[in-house]
Amino acid sequence: MVGREFVALLEQCTGNKEAFPEKKVVSVTGVHELAGYLQCSDSMVYRLRREGVLNDAIISRIGKSIVFDAEKARCLANEYLNEKRDGQDIILTR
Repeated sequence: MVGREFVALLEQCTGNKEAFPEKKVVSVTGVHELAGYLQCSDSMVYRLRREGVLNDAIISRIGKSIVFDAEKARCLANEYLNEKRDGQDIILTR
């Protein structure tokens, strides 16, 4: 039984669909697509990835293809850039 099936079973037993709300994940595939979502350059995403900032936002890696959780990547990048720029305005706002 996978997690989603287990949650559906719990909802059915308790009759409460609000007990386990599903988190909607916006995923993007590849550095170029993530750069478009963050509205920054590919080189900025490559730099953030090389420095390990985006490691927690990686959902899966299949070969050379990387799938990112876009919102988590945005939060991680903003935190990193805030620390780096001492609280100045950030480029990655939507």
